Amino acid sequence: MDLRRVVAADSGPLRWSGLLVNLESALFTSSIHPIAMNLFRDLTSLGPGIARVFAAGVGFVLSLGLTVAPAHAEPAASSSSPSAAASPPTTSSPTTASLATPAAGGPSTGVIANPTAPAATAGGAGPRLPGAPPVLGSSPNPSAAAAAKAARDRVAALQAQVEKAQTTIAEADNAAALAEQSYAAAQEKLSNARSTEVNSLLLAGRSRMAADTARRELVDTLVQTYEGYRFSNMSALLISPDPGRAVTAVAYTQLLDQRHSTLTADAIRTRDGFASAERRAAEAMQAQADATHASATALSDARAADQTAKSTFATLQVQLQAAQATEAETAAALLFAQFGPVAPLSASDQAALMAAYRDKAQQVARLPMASSTGSWSAAVGQSVVDRALQWLGTPYSFAGGSPAGPTLGVDSAGAGAQDGSVVGFDCSGLSLYAWAPYTKLVHFAATQYATAGRLHPSVAELLPGDLVFWSGDRTAGGISHVAVYVGEGDVIQAPQSGEVVEITPLASVESGYFGATRPLS
Repeated sequence: MDLRRVVAADSGPLRWSGLLVNLESALFTSSIHPIAMNLFRDLTSLGPGIARVFAAGVGFVLSLGLTVAPAHAEPAASSSSPSAAASPPTTSSPTTASLATPAAGGPSTGVIANPTAPAATAGGAGPRLPGAPPVLGSSPNPSAAAAAKAARDRVAALQAQVEKAQTTIAEADNAAALAEQSYAAAQEKLSNARSTEVNSLLLAGRSRMAADTARRELVDTLVQTYEGYRFSNMSALLISPDPGRAVTAVAYTQLLDQRHSTLTADAIRTRDGFASAERRAAEAMQAQADATHASATALSDARAADQTAKSTFATLQVQLQAAQATEAETAAALLFAQFGPVAPLSASDQAALMAAYRDKAQQVARLPMASSTGSWSAAVGQSVVDRALQWLGTPYSFAGGSPAGPTLGVDSAGAGAQDGSVVGFDCSGLSLYAWAPYTKLVHFAATQYATAGRLHPSVAELLPGDLVFWSGDRTAGGISHVAVYVGEGDVIQAPQSGEVVEITPLASVESGYFGATRPLS
């Protein structure tokens, strides 16, 4: 964009909003020093009049044909990519490319000094190229940032609800299992009670039959006896021709009377005893039947609660997926607002970027790694970056990479048909290697997003060591690529078969940016 045309557009009433947008875009895409752009942004907060005066001054400078180049700019030289090996590749320090000096007390940023500025692109300033002003740390589009934050908060809230629902399901499953065991035990006791009742009924019936039989036998005997001796005992003695026999008959009769009384009493006791046992068995069976019914009701309630918990979980999962899709959309919008549209670097800019980071890799190779504390820290994040930088230029190899370094990959379709014979990293293999001294990551990008850490920073909040992800369908399950953020808008990534581990501006990786995860957070 021609800045002189923007400033000279005041042939009529100049609209402030148009000046703000066009002048800012022109400042970014021109060779004006970054300080001028930052000054313009500061002046806009003081009012349109002051900013217009500043714009007129810039227009005057440009009308003279002057170009103010960044004071620290140096031509960048490219260097060849090292070949992969079992140990970190050897790199040669570039002679002309350099890294920006880090702020006092802060980590090295990796910003490269280069006078080449990116061409303007529709809707934004394009990806950050060597020499462009730092973008992370400037204020992003407020509405895009607010939308991204609201989406992240919604996802975080739903994730908390999903975790709570999972706990509820576990508790409901346990309660249902206990209820099933209780019901099974109650059914067994009911079965035993029924068996006891049946046995009591059988015994009672047998005892009644025995008593009835004994009673009939006794009655028959008494009938026979009394039919032969129809007189009283005294009469029998008086009229009997044989007193001895009469005495015997009387004694027998008395014995029969005694036996009758005993059998009658035994029969009554037996009847009463078995009737009582029968009653107790019936009561026990009824009590157990009531207990079994209660257990069945408890089991039904437990199963219903379990089903409700699972239904709630399924609903929350659907809501979470929708919220994550919204989060991905707002993250991509914020990335666009922060960096502009996705656009690849030129070969010369990519070579300059790689050369400068190879130099940095040599500088940090001798530094001790940060101590592991079990949680995230800026020092740990920087050590992760330094560890990954040692493998710049290593070939991409599908399924390659381990906590120990690059490995043989697996043959895949297309360009990866020979990856089984290539020692290298794929995207998630590189990230798990970089973080290996501090945490164990799964060799799968989507799982790394979900499990590496709880914090998912926005584009404006990224710090070295954060993992950044891309998803083709804007869902967490559709995540297909991961890179390690190295600072100042750049990432280190293993792109695809046929390419090598490289440094790439975040906005130049690919479309479909999904979000980030801070491991150990």
